[in-house]
Amino acid sequence: SVKTSGAGKVDLEILDGDEVIVCREQETGGQTAMVVDIPNAKLWSTESPNLYTCRVRYGADEETVTFGVRTLAWGKDGILINGKREIIRGACIHHDNGVLGAACWPDAVERKIRLLKENGYNAIRSAHNPCSKALLDVCDKLGVLVMDEYILPHTCI
Repeated sequence: SVKTSGAGKVDLEILDGDEVIVCREQETGGQTAMVVDIPNAKLWSTESPNLYTCRVRYGADEETVTFGVRTLAWGKDGILINGKREIIRGACIHHDNGVLGAACWPDAVERKIRLLKENGYNAIRSAHNPCSKALLDVCDKLGVLVMDEYILPHTCI
């Protein structure tokens, strides 16, 4: 869905790399839902992390969001991604980057996740602090599942 500050035309494009594969235009009165089909969608998985880009324009404003398409189910056969059983091989990580500290350095974040992936991990769990946007983007790009742990402060009554 797209939320705007007023009435106007919303342009939506779905891109596969640089190629526009879906293009929609719709008038909006402040909020609109646009349903689009992606023909022959390439599914996202831990082995093939296919990603698309959604570009939305409203007047002079433009927003882009990267996303993957997949099905997710769980039950007696475990976790199924796109109908295929997935064995979760995960690691618990902290938000910091060792001697680099707690600042989010995208290259350091990518290196950390790439090394985990190269060593057979396909999932991470963030411990104690929410994941940075950079970490979530890298996990999408490299095919890593995420359990984003966010602990709210306790409230005393």
